[in-house]
Parts: sequence; C-alpha cells; structure tokens
Amino acid sequence: MIKKALLTAVFFIAALPLASHAQLIIGAGINTSLNSDLDFKKNGVTETYDLDTNTASFYIGNKSSSNNRFLIQLDNKKVKIDDFSSYSSTAKGLRLDWQFVYTQAAVKPYWGFGFGFYELKEAPLLPDESQKGVSFQAMGGVKIDLLKKLELDLSLQYQGIVWQDVEVNRYYNSGYYSKWTTEKTSMTSSFFSAGLGLAFKF
Repeated sequence: MIKKALLTAVFFIAALPLASHAQLIIGAGINTSLNSDLDFKKNGVTETYDLDTNTASFYIGNKSSSNNRFLIQLDNKKVKIDDFSSYSSTAKGLRLDWQFVYTQAAVKPYWGFGFGFYELKEAPLLPDESQKGVSFQAMGGVKIDLLKKLELDLSLQYQGIVWQDVEVNRYYNSGYYSKWTTEKTSMTSSFFSAGLGLAFKF
C-alpha cells in the first residue's frame, strides 16, 4: 500500500512542473537527535527511555512560484536505547512535508509541517515482529543557495510518532496463584533533532 502510494505521488510530482510553474527538487539529508524519548504506557503507568537516533533521507518534490515546497521523503531511521536491554533497530518511513519559504535571497528562512507513516523493523516488546506508526512533524531552518541549482538546508525538527498498541502475554506466579495474562502497551516516541541536507533544483 505504501509503495503504491509512493509511486503515485512521485509520478504526480515529476509531472507537475510540466504543467505549471513549479520546479522539480531532488535532495538528500542526514538528521541526528538532540533530545529524544520513547514512552511506554501500561495500566496507566508511563515509563520513559532516552533514544539515540540517526536518520538518512532522500526526498523529491516541487518548488512553487512563491518559493514554497511540497516534498515526499523516504527515511531510514536508526534507533538505539542504551537502558532498555541495549535495544537497537531500524524504522523506515514515508512522509509528506509542506515548507513555507520566505524571500528570494541567497539565505531564506522557512518553517513547515507534515505527517508520515513508519514501520519499526523489530518492536521493543516483541523483537520478532514489526510495529507500525503514524508521525507528525514540525520544522524550521534556513535554505542557502550554494549555486544556482544547488541548495543547502539547515534545520531543526520536532517529530512525534504514535505506534500501534502491542499485546504481550505474560506469566505471573505470586506464590498463591499463577496465570497467563495479556497486557496491552501503548508506545509513543518524540524526536528533537538537527538536520543537514542538499537539494538540486531542475
């Protein structure tokens, strides 16, 4: 489903400049976390763990005549939790971002927002299973013209991801009785990060 939606969106973006004044943009970037958390909520109790993340991304989009951007981005996010059994995994994501860029100068401030869909390769509570999530992100930064067709992007970003609930079967033995029980755990993650990117304008 995600792959089909991505192909449709990429085709739309690639064809748009042919029918309008939009300009095609292709770029890549890296992003590293400054302050990120993973929250587990179970039986009304929340446990919080520190995250370390590094993200590599590739995006394609268009620049409108007013210099605003619509981008489709693929993320490959490396996730690590040192204080949770040395957990590490990879989350792959597809996101849609809108960026509002000011002025036509060589250094242009901007802000933006977007949403996305992610899949965590190995769930922290169910290592043999993947876990899907929905994201919302907000960003701001500057775009710097290095050359006529080459643009540097420096940004700060906040992203929150709500992951699907996980049900874990656990065995309890209190000394008086023992039983199997099913626990439902909600999981959310938040990322505050800094990014660096390069984009080519065609």
